[in-house]
Amino acid sequence: MEHAKWWVQKNVKDFWPDVKIKYIVVGNEISPVTDTSYLTSFLVPAMVNIYRAVGEAGLGNDIKVSTSVDMTLIGNSYPPSQGPLGTMLCGLLIRLLGS
Repeated sequence: MEHAKWWVQKNVKDFWPDVKIKYIVVGNEISPVTDTSYLTSFLVPAMVNIYRAVGEAGLGNDIKVSTSVDMTLIGNSYPPSQGPLGTMLCGLLIRLLGS
């Protein structure tokens, strides 16, 4: 958590409000089935830490914390409204939503 607080201070708070930051995306298409699979266990804790650090910095109402999804995890990506989530992604999403 201390590193997340430091990161938010140095990369967000020091520039606020001159730079209007609306979102922080944690991770870069981390996937449980690609060469980034070793990172999946770190994604949710990292997002929680950044989310809490943003809140403690007084920016919780202004900045949202999210992640990007590897589109190969969606069974059929077109049209997006018809894209079923692959079974590998469901476990990760359940952990994200439960945090």
